Amino acid sequence: MSNMDIAVIGMAFRFPGGVKTEQDFWRLLQSGHSAITEIPASRWATELYQDSERTVPGRSVTFKAGILDGVYDFDAQFFRISPKEAEWMDPQQRFLLEVAYECLENANISLSNIKGSGCGVYTGISSLGVIKLLCKHQNAMA
Repeated sequence: MSNMDIAVIGMAFRFPGGVKTEQDFWRLLQSGHSAITEIPASRWATELYQDSERTVPGRSVTFKAGILDGVYDFDAQFFRISPKEAEWMDPQQRFLLEVAYECLENANISLSNIKGSGCGVYTGISSLGVIKLLCKHQNAMA
């Protein structure tokens, strides 16, 4: 191998529609269906922001999105995080920890074997949605 060679030896992810494995992802792709669904009321009260008239300021005509399952299913103890800290963590941070660990598992690499090695787990996330909600909640409590 040269210094430019890269080997993908493990993967893990979370996609809408309950897709958590390569097999789930492949099935979704083969089906030709979209994993975009209505935003459930458990996420937020969409009826407060919905209006059939497109020109009404601050309103939306639809509430569909790629919704991830298990947003609040996080084993904080496994990652040695206090329950209080986990409660305030952005769900994407919780997913990131889970998926990074699952990627190593998928590659059959134990944490003890990776320590000090040249192996890396590359990830990507981006969103300000939860930060805005937490700030609103924090300001309401003050």
